[in-house]
Amino acid sequence: MDFSSNGKYLATCADDRTIRIWSTKDFLQREHRSMRANVELDHATLVRFSPDCRAFIVWLANGDTLRVFKMTKREDGGYTFTATPEDFPKKHKAPV
Repeated sequence: MDFSSNGKYLATCADDRTIRIWSTKDFLQREHRSMRANVELDHATLVRFSPDCRAFIVWLANGDTLRVFKMTKREDGGYTFTATPEDFPKKHKAPV
């Protein structure tokens, strides 16, 4: 779980292969809406926003790798999430 540096979003990940981006302005409302990104063939155990809030990085449990998702704003105000073409494999022995 991670808050964006601008405080507008919260990112969460789950074993159901989803990453959800929540708007913090909706926290006081009864219903919470989220935007969803799907992780193919794996699931994320950690998620972190980039400093500029235009991407987030996830740690993939089974692949033991990092994957970057770029966030692109749509005309309707939502976001499109695009995974980078290649993952970053583990290059160290210590846990992330």
